[in-house]
Amino acid sequence: MGGSSIEIAYESNLKEEEVVEVKKVKFEKWQTEGREGMCVLPDLRVLDNKEGLWCVAWSPVDDTIITGSRDGVVKTWHCDGAKKELVQKQDIGFHLQNEVTSVSLSSAGDVLASGSLDNNIKIWDIRGTELQSIDAGFMESYTVCLSPDGQHVASGTQGGNVNIWNVATGEREAVLETKGKFVMSVAYSSDGRTIACGGMDGVINTFDVPSATLKGKIQGHTMPVRTLSFVNDSTQLLSGSDDRRINLHETKDSTTVAFMTGHEWWVLSVKPNPCREQFASASSDRNVKIWDLRTHSCIHTHAEMHRDQVWDLAYNPDGTRLVSVSDDHTIVVYDCSAADDQTPLIPPPKA
Repeated sequence: MGGSSIEIAYESNLKEEEVVEVKKVKFEKWQTEGREGMCVLPDLRVLDNKEGLWCVAWSPVDDTIITGSRDGVVKTWHCDGAKKELVQKQDIGFHLQNEVTSVSLSSAGDVLASGSLDNNIKIWDIRGTELQSIDAGFMESYTVCLSPDGQHVASGTQGGNVNIWNVATGEREAVLETKGKFVMSVAYSSDGRTIACGGMDGVINTFDVPSATLKGKIQGHTMPVRTLSFVNDSTQLLSGSDDRRINLHETKDSTTVAFMTGHEWWVLSVKPNPCREQFASASSDRNVKIWDLRTHSCIHTHAEMHRDQVWDLAYNPDGTRLVSVSDDHTIVVYDCSAADDQTPLIPPPKA
């Protein structure tokens, strides 16, 4: 594979002996359908490792992209659209070299939560200061979601519950019982008053947060629900499942109003565009799809952007860009500034 390498200095909070202080990022020429751009292929060998990326978020604070990877490291990046560059800003920290499975931001984007297979939930300032570390228990931190105000973090458990933790004290304040199986996805509504969770049994439960009581139960999937996102001012809920379907539900009466198909394998992430009636989905079929929320139809498919399963997605705050991360060790940024254009702004190299 051709291309040139440059060196980019970056900050690190890891121990001096554990990281190399200068990071190499390879830029590759990319061309398809008459468009030409520059591709960024990050070398993710922190701690002499090279692992896939499992989660991503996009903060409005300094236009920061946050990633979590299989080597346990939480990183921040800056996307320079004019130069078509993705520059690593710093390593925020790490989870004992175990997989980071989930990252979540407060609505202001200044507080970050990360969950990992090391059984800990960590709370960070977006610029890298660790604010809290919570020992959640064995397999109790696989999926995490910060409340919009950043004061609480919800985590799914292997026993089928959702634990709600106080960010300031690190203490558990409530347990929401689903009476189901392993909770694989958790989402807060935009006002923080409702929590939805998806289980390995395909069941979605919604809870009233102030009273910690069950609001509704949705049985629209036949396999694990790996991803949830509230949409339309939290009046509706998107879900993605191993059954290859994306469903749209009414939160008021827990009914399913639309079933969307098109992915050939597990649906791993669904994220709404914050400024358009669209959402994006990612799958282990290696594709990223853009959907119209009004017509429930796929309007664009990004095929062959990744070479392995695409674990997560995030839009920037104004919905003009989308980022995806994958087990192929790459980050792809798409230009979504035009409603009918989904051009890869920083795509992966072609084989």
